[in-house]
Amino acid sequence: MSASQLTEPGQAPARLPAVEPWHPGLRGFYRFTHFVMSTVARLYCRREVIGLEHFPPSGPALILPTHSSFIDPPMVGAALNREIYALSRAEILEVPLLGWLCRRFYHGVPIRRGGGDREALRLCRRILRAGWPLLYFPEGQRTPTGTMQPLQRGWILILDDLPGVPWIPVQMQSTYHIMRRGQLFPRPRKLRIVFGKPRPLPERRPGENSRQWHARCNAELEQALRDLGAV
Repeated sequence: MSASQLTEPGQAPARLPAVEPWHPGLRGFYRFTHFVMSTVARLYCRREVIGLEHFPPSGPALILPTHSSFIDPPMVGAALNREIYALSRAEILEVPLLGWLCRRFYHGVPIRRGGGDREALRLCRRILRAGWPLLYFPEGQRTPTGTMQPLQRGWILILDDLPGVPWIPVQMQSTYHIMRRGQLFPRPRKLRIVFGKPRPLPERRPGENSRQWHARCNAELEQALRDLGAV
């Protein structure tokens, strides 16, 4: 995925149809993989989705879930009735079959681990300006313990130039026990995905420097995730 594949703000990405999933014109592969993932989640993981009514039916939103498992991105995508983009580790997208699936199911946007990938952040802003939901894991990596890790500031940098674009907290319950780090196959345990209400990025207060503002934004996100059940 390159920045040239997206059009100017206010328009849909050039290579993707500006339609909602399950409507005529949606790409067949996305519809098929969405059906497969949803079926697996319902039957194998006994998936329960809570608060989906909070998710906007149109327009941009930055989706901010907790991250415990490799299955988190496809499970979020399968719970939604909209196509989404997702920020993904560049190394995953370079794996021949897996990368191909990630790019086509949830439109993986590559980012290099270690922070400072300005091109990826610019591309995230263009995706949101074009009106698409974007999946972003604010912890930066999967938790090795099942508890929430310190939140990074990338999501704040993305939304800083996008007034009016909301962020949505999402708690992925039990994915750590279903498929944690180093596990090759998911266990059949109940999966619960809890969506919170959309929220605006907190405004910077007079006299507040960037470090203080970032800390306050992360504190608000952390509290929102804990209110949904994060530990």
